[in-house]
Amino acid sequence: MGRLPKPTTLKALEGTQRADRLNHAEPQAPALQIGARPPSWLRGTRRRQAWAELSALLRDAQVLTVLDALALAELVDAYGDYIEASDVVMGRACAFCGEPLTSKRRCTAPVAGHEGGRRYYTTVTDAGSLMIRPHPAMAIRANAWERIVKMLDRFGMAPAPRARVSAAKAEDHDPVAEFLDGRRRRGA
Repeated sequence: MGRLPKPTTLKALEGTQRADRLNHAEPQAPALQIGARPPSWLRGTRRRQAWAELSALLRDAQVLTVLDALALAELVDAYGDYIEASDVVMGRACAFCGEPLTSKRRCTAPVAGHEGGRRYYTTVTDAGSLMIRPHPAMAIRANAWERIVKMLDRFGMAPAPRARVSAAKAEDHDPVAEFLDGRRRRGA
């Protein structure tokens, strides 16, 4: 699959929009409203907080429409997975149930290797050799990071895509001055 086409709004911000390459039939969706609720399947305090923060940032950048809500939810979900896996790897959450280790509802499941805070664990092979393996949460964390990077790129939120975007400065629009300049050029 080739490179994805850039949205017209990003082309306009970059200054690369050309009239002969415009898709005049491109759907124009309304902007996502302030305070728009995340999808019901997006659960957890951190995910809901991230939804509110990212939707505000993208709305202010004028790149978020109602059609982008699902993509934003996917970004926020990947972010939540990354944070949860990081908590397990860093020893802030239980590796089995995900509960914070400081929680009063701490998990008491009798599972070997249940304690957090280790990026690697050791096992003994059938031959008696010691094997060092990465914690399963490390793979979850790496996968979540890949998803985050892809979605940040789609929204123009990573450094490289953002470097290609230059926001146009708001200029004072004086229709009378434009009219008079036009008359002067024509020699009237």
